[in-house]
Order: sequence, then structure tokens, then C-alpha cells
Amino acid sequence: MKKVAKYWQFMRIGFIAYLAHRFQVLMNVLSYLLVIALNYFLWRAVFASRPVIAGFTMSQMMTYVVIGWSARTFFANRIDRMIGDAVRDGSIVMDLLKPTNFQLYHYFRSFGRAVFMFVFMTLPIIVVASLLFPIKPPSGRLGPYLFPLSVVLSFFLHAGISYLTGLMAFFTRNNEGVFRFKQMLVEVFSGVMIPISFFPAWVQGALFWLPFKYIAYVPLRIYLGMEPLSRVHQGVLLQVMWIIIIYAAGQLLWHFAIKRLEIQGG
Repeated sequence: MKKVAKYWQFMRIGFIAYLAHRFQVLMNVLSYLLVIALNYFLWRAVFASRPVIAGFTMSQMMTYVVIGWSARTFFANRIDRMIGDAVRDGSIVMDLLKPTNFQLYHYFRSFGRAVFMFVFMTLPIIVVASLLFPIKPPSGRLGPYLFPLSVVLSFFLHAGISYLTGLMAFFTRNNEGVFRFKQMLVEVFSGVMIPISFFPAWVQGALFWLPFKYIAYVPLRIYLGMEPLSRVHQGVLLQVMWIIIIYAAGQLLWHFAIKRLEIQGG
């Protein structure tokens, strides 16, 4: 119980730390609403000549866009940037002195940030966007129940990928390039920017073997009720599988990374 309480405090710190950024959060809410509005006009033009494209109607697509970009505010994190900055300025020493699992420390601190974002960004964006654009409620028998679980799993899956990216700073001293490459992969192949069903068949097949589609595309398909029950369960189980695999990879990479650490500042 003491170990659990310790990580709970890290999550609490992650939440409180962002209370000082209220104006920035407001600007982010407005920018996300602008992105959603731009997507609306784009997809309205795309669907002008065809009522259904790649299995989506216009109403489903706007629901996908609104819920997808809103959920992004929750599962996005700054783990890789935090680790990279700490390695560059030497403050990583303070993190290493904590009697904690370095990986879980970053997971739970970032989850505190995610809870903050859910309250002050995700929900406001959904509420405002639902007044402006046609949005459907969760569909299917399991959509209302499994979608929230799937989004929480998306956070830990994305957190694991970001943690691996962050550890690259131990080897390269500056993980900015790796961070930007990872960010591009997640934005494109998670399905946030465009549903994966719009990609060529061979790309869709390749993405089945990668974790990215389970960050956004799979949860959003569950929300829309576009998957049969067997595929819904499979999607959630594959999320859990990838979380375990990436966590184990993070533990292994940490074993080698800590041996390469050289403190440059502090």
C-alpha cells in the first residue's frame, strides 16, 4: 500500500503542476476547436459527392474527428521531452535519487497531467464542439463501456512509447530528433489525423503489427460501434498486450541506458 500511495502522490503532483498553466490551457482549447472546425470544412467538401467513404458517413467522420482530437488531449504526454530536458540540464540526478521505478514514476506523473487535461481540456472541447458540429453518442453494445477503458489504455500505451523515446537521450544526449520522428509516427499512424481505413490495404496490414493504431483508431472504432464484438475484445486485448511488451522493452532499455548516462550540468 505504501508503494501505491507513493505513485499516487506523483500523479497528484502531475495534476497540481498544471494548475499554473490555466491561460495556456485556454489557448490550447481554442486551438483544438480551430483544428476541429478546419476538419469540418475539409471533410464536408470530401463528402459532398459521396455519402459514404471508407465506411464512414459525414456524421460518423465528424464524431471521429471531435472525439479523436479531444481524446488526444488526454493520452498525449511529455515524458520523452521531460526526460530529454532532465538529461541535458543534469536534473535527472534528482529523479534517480527517488526510491521509485523510473518508468512508473513518469507514467503516473504524466497520468496526473492527463487527468488535469481531461477535466480542463477534453470535456470542454467535447461540450463546445457538440454544440457546433453533428456528434453521435457512443454506439454499439459495448461502446459506452469499453471506450473509456480503451482510452485509458491508450494513455499507457502512448506513455510507454514516449518513455522509450525519452531514454534515447541517455545515448544521444539530445533526443529532439527522435522525439519529433516519434511524434510524426503517432500523429499519422495512430489514426488521429485521418482514419487508417483511408490508407492503402498494404499499409493497413503493416499497421496491424505496430502499436500505433491502438492509440486512437481502435478506441474510436469502438466508440462508433464500427467493430463486431469479437474485434472489440481483440482490440482491447491487443492494447493490453502492447502495453506489457513496451513496458518490458522500457525496463530492458533502461538497464543499458543508465550505464551510458553522463551528467553535463546540475
